Amino acid sequence: MDLEKIVQETYAYGENFLDQGSLVDYIPGLDQVDPRAYGLALIDQQGKIYQAGSIDKSYTMMSIVKVFLYILALEAYDFAEIRKYIGLKPSSKAFNSLLDLQAEDNIPVNPYVNAGALTTCFLLYKKYGDSAVDLILEKISSLADNPKIAIDQEVVRASSHAGYANKAMIFSLQNKGPISKDVDVFKILDIYNQACSIAVSTKDLAKLSYILSNNGKNPKGDQVIAKDHARISRTLMALCGTYDYSGDFAIDVGLGAKSGVGGGIMTSTNCGLGLATYGPKLDARGNSIVGIEMLKYISERLELKIY
Repeated sequence: MDLEKIVQETYAYGENFLDQGSLVDYIPGLDQVDPRAYGLALIDQQGKIYQAGSIDKSYTMMSIVKVFLYILALEAYDFAEIRKYIGLKPSSKAFNSLLDLQAEDNIPVNPYVNAGALTTCFLLYKKYGDSAVDLILEKISSLADNPKIAIDQEVVRASSHAGYANKAMIFSLQNKGPISKDVDVFKILDIYNQACSIAVSTKDLAKLSYILSNNGKNPKGDQVIAKDHARISRTLMALCGTYDYSGDFAIDVGLGAKSGVGGGIMTSTNCGLGLATYGPKLDARGNSIVGIEMLKYISERLELKIY
């Protein structure tokens, strides 16, 4: 199968959707990106990279980082302990909704909604203190094999003055638990904002996707994520990685995935391929429209659907 040809065809197909969707307007800076920049990267089972479009363009991970926040928590705590703080249920609500939190007795429904990620950041802070941010950045840089990955401090500063729903959420998490009352929640918010502001490229995301799709092994064969942690992550990506679109995504694309409002989508496959897309214009649920359409196309061409 000619993967190079299929990747280029997928990129060309994506151009049909560039006029759909909107740039993020509630995080300063994300509304200033090139709305027509888009691309995809695929890594085959042997580690060869196929790419098209804006591959090296850097953008913030935003919610994609939640996958790795949870992996770090899995490395630091027993899984049973984490489940006391964060559930494993899909959500029919928006990623920043307070309704699920209130309905579940203040336990976040899963680690990929904002309440769940904030609670994960609390667990990391509880374990690692002020070094938590450095640990998160080091983990992602190491997995992506890119020491140049860094935090976009301009986005961090902008986020600290916005994110009102997250502020309301974290006070609710502290008011009734699971975040303890002796913690400065603004430190937790800072960890979360900095983690979301880690800037990567689509090629970086494809490398991360490859590891998750290969049971935690990188292209060199090194076990860089525990096999079971990779399995848990793939499962959660399938259940709730694209927010309240996850059910539709499972039918339309048939892969596990984690999206972010920075425009990236990182997938997980069951055949060892790494696959990621980028497109900054989003649908109403916070997912890249051109990214989803390209994934639909390439999933059909390569018969990737796992359902």
